[in-house]
Amino acid sequence: VSYIDDQNFSSRGLHFWNIGVRGNAKIANMVNVRADVEFQTGKAKGTQTALTSSQVGNTATEVKLRGYAFLIGADVALGQVTLDAAIGMGSGDNNASDNKVKTFQTAQQSLQSFTYVYDYRARTAGVNAPSTGASALGAANTGIANTTYYKIGASAKPMKDLTANLGLYLLKATKAVSTSSTYNDKDIGTEVDGKVTYKIDKNLVYFIEGGYLFAGDFYRNITALAVEPDNAYAVRHGVELTF
Repeated sequence: VSYIDDQNFSSRGLHFWNIGVRGNAKIANMVNVRADVEFQTGKAKGTQTALTSSQVGNTATEVKLRGYAFLIGADVALGQVTLDAAIGMGSGDNNASDNKVKTFQTAQQSLQSFTYVYDYRARTAGVNAPSTGASALGAANTGIANTTYYKIGASAKPMKDLTANLGLYLLKATKAVSTSSTYNDKDIGTEVDGKVTYKIDKNLVYFIEGGYLFAGDFYRNITALAVEPDNAYAVRHGVELTF
């Protein structure tokens, strides 16, 4: 249970609760299953930049926060290879005229939550309510807000000090981000991510990771133009020292 009491939120105040139930279990020493369910409630006495009148309707009243999210996944170890699959969903908001924000609210750090390109680098579906304008997308690094994903992946250890991971994601906006009848597609796209880590020494590793997002028609919401969106990719490498 997490509680935020921000007394300076738009000079009026915010009272916000996140209640989560999480668990995992091992089956036959080979299969691991995990689940996570989160519920959010609370109210904002007025609004701030993220909750403008065009997003939540009547700002003279209290804004009620009603988000939720869930994750269910499993992985199975097959010798030096581990296969995994997961489904995750964060709630969205398809009503811009009431005083409720139903998009799951996240407080993100500087690391990706699941995908490398969509979640970490690109603009996302994490908006508080659909927009009547053309640029209806959210900021980058909004976590699972208004996002549903399906993942299959694998990790392997071909050598003692070498680990490789590969993941395939199907990405959807939970709710449409645009009220336009033409540009309200929820298909974010398909992403392939990979990461290779090499252990140089006890506490020192070298890594290279990247991802390629085959962008869906969801990204037409940026410009409201009848053109195919460009695919997006990102790659980085570095060393990490732990102590």
